Amino acid sequence: MNTIHDLGGMDGFTLKERDQGFPLKEQWERDIWGLALSLWASRSWPSRADIERLPPELYLRMPYYAKWLQSQENSLVNRGLVTREELANPNGPLEIHEKAGIKPAKPEAVVEYFTT
Repeated sequence: MNTIHDLGGMDGFTLKERDQGFPLKEQWERDIWGLALSLWASRSWPSRADIERLPPELYLRMPYYAKWLQSQENSLVNRGLVTREELANPNGPLEIHEKAGIKPAKPEAVVEYFTT
């Protein structure tokens, strides 16, 4: 294999410090982790292949959890669950996108899911 995400052991691509992805040091990392858990619970979680499809110039310069966020955004847009415009305007209104088989969970159901 010789793709951008397969650089382990190649000359010039050694890690200075081994980053296992934990602990979540910054708030934005914790936010992305929370988003990942909610997407996983809704079965809308992007696969590892979604991360590997990132353009090489992004993949090489992005922090670990930024790759997660970018792949999650791409996956949600590709599935028609959100638009790029909605992602670019987080304070603006969100439309409810009608997708077969996907029903938004009620807030109390989400709380119950994560607390029981």
